Amino acid sequence: AFRKLTIQQRVADILTFVVTIVLAVITHNYLALVGSQLVSALTMVLLSYSICSYRPRIAFDGRALRDSFHFGKHLFVVSILTFVTTQFDNFAVGRYLGPVALGPYILAYRLAMLPVDALISILNSVLFPAYSKIRLTDSDRLPSFFLKLNTVSAGLVFAAVAPLALAARPLIYLLYGHRWDAACAPLAILAFAGIFRGLACTISPWLVSIGRPDLDAKCKMVEATVFVSLTLILVPRFGVAGAAWTGVASYALAYAMRLALAVRLLEGAPAGPTFIGLVQPLWIAALAFVASRLLSMAGSPLVVSLSAYYCVLLGLVYLNNRF
Repeated sequence: AFRKLTIQQRVADILTFVVTIVLAVITHNYLALVGSQLVSALTMVLLSYSICSYRPRIAFDGRALRDSFHFGKHLFVVSILTFVTTQFDNFAVGRYLGPVALGPYILAYRLAMLPVDALISILNSVLFPAYSKIRLTDSDRLPSFFLKLNTVSAGLVFAAVAPLALAARPLIYLLYGHRWDAACAPLAILAFAGIFRGLACTISPWLVSIGRPDLDAKCKMVEATVFVSLTLILVPRFGVAGAAWTGVASYALAYAMRLALAVRLLEGAPAGPTFIGLVQPLWIAALAFVASRLLSMAGSPLVVSLSAYYCVLLGLVYLNNRF
């Protein structure tokens, strides 16, 4: 069924892209972005009816309502708090620093989270049903299955997001020009926020699949509380950099909490080896990043630094799996 979903989403993306460009040429203002959101939502709805024979209708099922409410209330909390953790920093930067600082910050944030959002969309649609199926059909395999999939997912996060920290300035100049120089510094910081956010999201589908969305919701509550508090403290004192480091700290906490839950809840798996297996991608990526940064500080071209990052990353993965 993923094939139909993929076609639906890509067609909607293409139509939205075309309409956005046309509206931008005609209006030369924010109405192009507003129109793109409306077109995207409308296109997805219409395409969903065209590719699926199911037609929704009003009905009442008390048992289904109770089950859905019990399970869905936690996901609702996660959704609401996700809005807080992805938008409150924008409100704070705009309120304390003004629109001149807000523009580059939003640009840097969107760019840093772009690969993360793409990966989360894919991982959530794949990991949750995969974990659920293994849990129902062969629960004894779930710990090892989770560790393997989590390692692969974390590797994808590091491969997609970490280079943004290494190539922040050239990337901003290439895509937007030198006028957006103010976005370079926050992008280099927010890339790490994106990494930890992506890592946290590789564990969340597993928590939901084992019937514990309540734990994910509790982690999100703590994360949102820390995020709002640090934003109000750091943004007035350190400006845009404070907002960026708030994201790094809160998402690192989110990952640490879910990591601790995974170690505790993986039944039948020793805590020590489980923890080592879960953090394995983290230390491998850290070594690759340090090697790449050292080359960059020594004056190596960007292409050499990025090549070194991927070579060290893949090399360590190979050696670790071999020995």
